[in-house]
Amino acid sequence: MSVIAASLSRQASLEMNGHGVFTAAVLDALKGGAADHLGWVTASSIYAYVERRFSAFDQRPVYKSYATNVRVVRQCAALIDRLKLNALVGHFDAAEYLYRLDPEHEPEDEFGRVHEPINEVKVAVAKLFKEYRDAGLLKPSLPGEQLYWTARRGIRRTDKAGPRILVACEQQEVMRIGVTGHQRLPHAEDWHWVRRNWNVTLPLSGSLIGITSLAIGADQLFATTVLLRGGLLEIIIPFSGYEFTFSEACDRQEYHRLLLCAARADILVTDVTKQDAYLQLEKR
Repeated sequence: MSVIAASLSRQASLEMNGHGVFTAAVLDALKGGAADHLGWVTASSIYAYVERRFSAFDQRPVYKSYATNVRVVRQCAALIDRLKLNALVGHFDAAEYLYRLDPEHEPEDEFGRVHEPINEVKVAVAKLFKEYRDAGLLKPSLPGEQLYWTARRGIRRTDKAGPRILVACEQQEVMRIGVTGHQRLPHAEDWHWVRRNWNVTLPLSGSLIGITSLAIGADQLFATTVLLRGGLLEIIIPFSGYEFTFSEACDRQEYHRLLLCAARADILVTDVTKQDAYLQLEKR
């Protein structure tokens, strides 16, 4: 039996939009925020996900468990196929292992010329590694480099020179990323494209810190994606009463919901004009 409670007995639980902030966090966890690479959600992963939401509050969720094994309470969409995940240990026998890529992994160069003979095995490995990258399981040893260029710029020899691939696992460094973007897009489906690409780019779990002002549109969508991937939010508000610049009540409600989920929130100085506050926000 496992029990997850909203707070200690001496604490009050925050309420918003008809239910508790704790309940909202549990629902987000069940929707996939607490899922592992196979899409499995467990009681312990739910608590780990929820607990991070309350790091900036005086409310502390409680977790107690009397269990002899870990039970899956929900199956969400997997980030990667189980058989492909099992193949990971065949390529990397340790978290710090370096795997060399070379041009045979990417036989088509940047000019569209295919260099033969094609090594089908290496091409298949390169495709598999891109799926591992999208699932947050590996990264290039040169920060920010695309896997294509890691291969194209690699060399065919056995010494320690040249780019490699490094499995990130739990040794992955924390990514701090700030976003400010469009408040409106011409078509509703454009937002789906933005969300899909953020899910590919942003890492999972506590290795991500998102920084934003919670403006409507891209900022709020980014903040929601960060939370769903188990990251932390740092909010920088340009001036007090910033939410009243939003014309729609639903946008203000979303602003307050995300603000409650933030690990940190700072308000810039208030003795300047709104325009100057926006400029200071951009400099931050």
